[in-house]
Amino acid sequence: MTFANKKEDLLKFIADLKEEEALETVRRLLTDGYDAISVLKACQEGLRLVGQRYEKGEYYITGLIMGGEILQTTMEIIRPDLEKQLSTEDFGRVVVGTVEGDIHDIGKNIVCTLLSCNGFQVIDLGADVPAEAFIEATRVHKPKVLGLSCLLSSAVESMKSIISAIDEAGLREGMPIIIGGNVLDEEACRFSGADYWTRDAMDGVAWCLRMGGREIS
Repeated sequence: MTFANKKEDLLKFIADLKEEEALETVRRLLTDGYDAISVLKACQEGLRLVGQRYEKGEYYITGLIMGGEILQTTMEIIRPDLEKQLSTEDFGRVVVGTVEGDIHDIGKNIVCTLLSCNGFQVIDLGADVPAEAFIEATRVHKPKVLGLSCLLSSAVESMKSIISAIDEAGLREGMPIIIGGNVLDEEACRFSGADYWTRDAMDGVAWCLRMGGREIS
């Protein structure tokens, strides 16, 4: 069976919230030598299917939470292979947090893991983080990149407020800001004042590396 066939099985298991089957498929793919990043991307795609079913009213919030928990567990399985595959150089600090008004952190946690595996020192501020905490962390840690995450469209306004506060505090110069989340688009990026937006964790990490003059491993 090809990776494409196994990927389809994995997507279906995650979308159907069949945790044991999904985790066993992930383990089998890694044991068979498939690329850890490709497996992770498939898991993310599966979670997007869960989100689509939630938006269509096929799942309640409990289904969305369960999908996130499945992805979190798959990350624990995949991480050792990611650490072997990705860079261990020190590329500097990145401050990351889910913005005030949003408690969702699955996407943020995935990005933090990938940033860490790619050699960044990650300062994870957690979820529902106010502007003051981002400002303080920026002053203290002087990150190469600041990352803001959200899952709720209503939190885009909070992103704008936080970025404005960073600007007003005089901390923006030389520090690019990236925003991430499935609800984002180019319009949200312009509205918030960020330098870049993404819905994909690997794309976000690749951008952070490019800001340091490097390419993803």
